[in-house]
Amino acid sequence: MTPDMKFEGLLVSRDIHVLKEMTRIMEDLSIDVDLCMFSNRALDILGKREIDLLVIDCEDHGSASEILGALGSLSGSRRITTLAIVNGGIPGEPIRAGAHVVVQKPLSDNFQVEFRDLVYARMVAERRQQHRYAVRWLVAAKDMNGNPVQVTVTDLSEAGIGFSFAGRVSAGDRLKLRVMLTGANQIIQFDARAVWTLRSNIAGAEIVSISAADSDVLRKWLKQKHEVKNAATQQPNCQLSGV
Repeated sequence: MTPDMKFEGLLVSRDIHVLKEMTRIMEDLSIDVDLCMFSNRALDILGKREIDLLVIDCEDHGSASEILGALGSLSGSRRITTLAIVNGGIPGEPIRAGAHVVVQKPLSDNFQVEFRDLVYARMVAERRQQHRYAVRWLVAAKDMNGNPVQVTVTDLSEAGIGFSFAGRVSAGDRLKLRVMLTGANQIIQFDARAVWTLRSNIAGAEIVSISAADSDVLRKWLKQKHEVKNAATQQPNCQLSGV
């Protein structure tokens, strides 16, 4: 079952077969794809937008090295996962230049599976860098039209939440939530945008709007939970639930 996720991808190639196959695979995973045939256009996009995935065909070694070399100077908030496609040659070269995954042409029949396991999984992990605390809270939530949405928060971090829901929630939908932090006797409010959903009505969302005061309350609450968890792991015969 493929999750519906919202990622931004940049595909740089002049090979029609690569363009066709990679576009199909990326769109199947709801990765919005920009196509580039020339390095100057790719560098322009990388300098102006936040890209989650860069797929670069190393047929033109000079252009590929130029693009990979520019990644280190980018100041975007997201970490870019990079897939290099090579036609023979030494895979170590693009890896030294910054590629995370290298595959050989022609793309194999099993490449879509490899892409999900090696590239897509890494992108998801990068989106979930923050420590998450496992919970199970039925919370007050509304969509942007003010309609109530039945939401159960399953994990929480400074950057986002995992949740289950009743009804219909799609990737890209924005929700308003009021959450009581257990033990703190404080309610925080924030807007969250669904990043991915599964057909089993499970989803993940990033926090896109929260007041400075509520953000501070959440940060302190998570810090306290993290400290309690660390202290408990140092005690013998103590079992923990959580992330």
